[in-house]
Amino acid sequence: MNWYKKAQLNMYEGFKVVGFNPETNQFYSIYDKSPYDVFIGKEFNNPKGIYLGSTKDFCTDYYICGTEDEHDEYILTFSYEDKDLIRGEPNSPSSEVLVSRATISGMEKVNKEEWF
Repeated sequence: MNWYKKAQLNMYEGFKVVGFNPETNQFYSIYDKSPYDVFIGKEFNNPKGIYLGSTKDFCTDYYICGTEDEHDEYILTFSYEDKDLIRGEPNSPSSEVLVSRATISGMEKVNKEEWF
């Protein structure tokens, strides 16, 4: 789905950096180390909210190399609807949004060497 169709449906994109532990074959939150099931189409629901960066650049600027070990990191792209926005400004170039529901629509492995 292109950006125009997403705009017509009041759809937005948000981003999150997660770590990957090859020993356990598990993705995890760089914030609290909780495990993440990661696959395209996976829907997350949390009435308390899911924090996402409003742009990919925001996430790379603030969260890349957030793992305390040598694990790989990935940037997950999430799609969410306007009705699921709890707080934040989705169109801001440098902020976080809090959403109640979001679906993984993409993922990209981070090349950490680009960030040093």
